[in-house]
Amino acid sequence: NFGAAAAIVEMLVQSDDQSVHLLPALPSAWPHGRVAGLRARGGLTLDLEWRTGKIVKARLTPDHDRVLTVTCGTRRVSVALFAGRAIALDENLSVT
Repeated sequence: NFGAAAAIVEMLVQSDDQSVHLLPALPSAWPHGRVAGLRARGGLTLDLEWRTGKIVKARLTPDHDRVLTVTCGTRRVSVALFAGRAIALDENLSVT
């Protein structure tokens, strides 16, 4: 049964083909953490790190070229992604 694992991933990342929402339902029991290799809808691999419940950095690696809207809390940005080329976002969702 992978239902519990899927529910945990959905607390960390919610996605569709055009957008990804980082830490939409982070439990208060997990104020600090990191995950690597999460797969999001639309062919995207994510590595995330957070402290005090907020994103510190996110690394996105797409399977194909696309424009993606990334949301975390009240911040929202659009980023151009190119197949196999990772980008890193900081706590302000700025590309680093």
